Amino acid sequence: MTRKESRQTLEAYRIFKSLGDSRRLKDVARITGKNLSLIKRWSAKYHWLQRIEDEEPPEIKAIKAEIRQRLERIKAMRAMFRQLRY
Repeated sequence: MTRKESRQTLEAYRIFKSLGDSRRLKDVARITGKNLSLIKRWSAKYHWLQRIEDEEPPEIKAIKAEIRQRLERIKAMRAMFRQLRY
């Protein structure tokens, strides 16, 4: 548990984490029966997204970094092509 996190909050985080890449706070609220605004507060207060990222294996982090770099190159190439068309 982080920062005196309650059992309810920790369970909500575990549900959020278990939803994988398609995770949404709205789904956690539905599954737990809690109000979405409460789930949003918990997520922000206990840094759910950062915790998930911190818990990722180094290999996954490296793959995500490579994907981000490739996406940036694609964006730059698209911008160049748009300029060439005009």
